[in-house]
Amino acid sequence: MQNLQLSEHSCDCLIYFCCKKIMASLAKSICCFGRSVCSTLASSSASALVRAPAFHNVFRSATKKSGGTSKNGRTSNPKFLGTKKHHDQPVIPGNIIIRQRGTKWYAGEGVGMGRDHTLYALVEGRVQYHYNKERKRRSVSVTNPELQALALARQEEEAQHIVTSLEQRAMGMGMMEKAAKRRLDAAPKRSRGRKPPAEASA
Repeated sequence: MQNLQLSEHSCDCLIYFCCKKIMASLAKSICCFGRSVCSTLASSSASALVRAPAFHNVFRSATKKSGGTSKNGRTSNPKFLGTKKHHDQPVIPGNIIIRQRGTKWYAGEGVGMGRDHTLYALVEGRVQYHYNKERKRRSVSVTNPELQALALARQEEEAQHIVTSLEQRAMGMGMMEKAAKRRLDAAPKRSRGRKPPAEASA
């Protein structure tokens, strides 16, 4: 009986001792694990504090892609240059004959030129295109047979009037010369360098 009691007592002591050892090892392992966890947490928090960006100085940049440049995409209004009235076409004063840049065509008789080198009709008639070989120029003129006939008649009248005025002037000069000769003939003749005979006798 005593042996049995001793064995039971020894078993209890052994169990108690084993439990105590196990508890000690568990506590030690738990402490080590806690220390490691604390160290990792501390290191991570320190790195986060060190590497944490300053959000108050960070600005978000644009992410939209910029558009490319283009050399085209521009248009201008048409200028409508060129010939408006062709050869032998009728025109009235003010009709535009040619719109041009520069003096490719020059203004002839009955044609005017604007400040933008536009040729327009000054008189009523028909358009005529010419080329001057001596001056090497191309010109435009407006001719009207009726107006030309009137102009020729007017020129003839002016020339006839000038001729008649010259003839009248010549006739007047001839009459004046004749009158002067008559006066000289009617005046008493005086000797050159000598006194009259009546004065000499006195």
